[in-house]
Amino acid sequence: MAAGRRYRSRARRSRGPGHRRRPSRAAGPGDVRPPPPADQGPAVRRLHAQSGGGAGLGPRAPVDGAWPVGVVPRRRMRPPVGRGVLAVEQGPGRQVRPFPGARSGPRQATRGLVTGAATARPRAGTLLFGAVSLDRYIDEDLVLPGGGALNMAWHWSRSGFPFRLLSRIGDDRPGLFTGFLERHRIDHSAASIFGSGASASIDIRTREDRQPAMDNYVEGVWKGFRLDSDGEAAIAGAGCLHAVLVDPVIGEILRLGDEGFLAGAEVSADFLDFRHYDEERFAATMRHVGTGFVGWPGDAGHPTVAGMKRVAFRLGRLVIVTLGARGVLVFDGKAGREFSVPVTPLPVAGTTVGCGDAFIAAYLSVRWQGAGLELALDRAKLAGAEATAWRRPLPDEAY
Repeated sequence: MAAGRRYRSRARRSRGPGHRRRPSRAAGPGDVRPPPPADQGPAVRRLHAQSGGGAGLGPRAPVDGAWPVGVVPRRRMRPPVGRGVLAVEQGPGRQVRPFPGARSGPRQATRGLVTGAATARPRAGTLLFGAVSLDRYIDEDLVLPGGGALNMAWHWSRSGFPFRLLSRIGDDRPGLFTGFLERHRIDHSAASIFGSGASASIDIRTREDRQPAMDNYVEGVWKGFRLDSDGEAAIAGAGCLHAVLVDPVIGEILRLGDEGFLAGAEVSADFLDFRHYDEERFAATMRHVGTGFVGWPGDAGHPTVAGMKRVAFRLGRLVIVTLGARGVLVFDGKAGREFSVPVTPLPVAGTTVGCGDAFIAAYLSVRWQGAGLELALDRAKLAGAEATAWRRPLPDEAY
């Protein structure tokens, strides 16, 4: 029986005493018999059972939950169906446990990757929308390509997650950006990525605690930015869109949402450290956004965080607030719940400047392929922790 649905078998009619089976009739000249079925032996012989015999996942089970071609899971260890037991989320060698609320609600056929949650609808494609900038490291007399969107693009490219970058660069030192995009095979529109004027830029100094101090941001070609018709068409046809919300991008998200361009997409947005926002502006933006990320530098009990929660619950949105070593706060307005996710504090060998981009990239790359919320958060925490070893937003070899 195919995994995904069970059908109730019809009860056999009771046979009375003395019942005799009707003899089969010999084939007559007018009968048409179907041809004998083809020998399925070779195909069946190519299948093999999942290895291992314990309660946890066997060594053949991949971390993304997709079983290798030709592997049949053992009985009682089928891939998860709808809201059933999420075996693939437990990791190798761990005891299988039910997902909270797994038995409530009807079972549904799984679509997309088998990672514990059904994908809501087919994905037409993923767009990454945001500014890229020239990062000027003043103390080192060094200029590198940067910006949250470019950092996200590197993470997604490294993981093999398919997407297209929608951004704008100026005519000063364009090779810094194009070289980066080509080396990492980052898909983008060569026709629309170039603008007339200077690229966006920011000055960066490294403090004694090895954390960056950023100032003197120049918008450059992003001043008064508006997408061209090709960019609007790309967004209108996208299945998923992630936006990194500097001011020019905020304005475009509001315009695109009001004009209906975002109606067919699952939209997420990085609100950075929330410095450009208050509760009213946050609510206006979240009307067009399903999942919002905030890298909050303050205390979780701050009134501003309470405002984020109010917006999430009022609009039925998901808001994920990262608090650094203090963990992650999740406001799931659609489900009407909030919870915190602890993290294990690590000694920071490099800097934390790239942790937010790494966290979001990892979260979305599995969540948008069907993974459950808890699994996506676990992947995101690991990626954020990895970034603390780098002295810049990305490892040196990425540049």
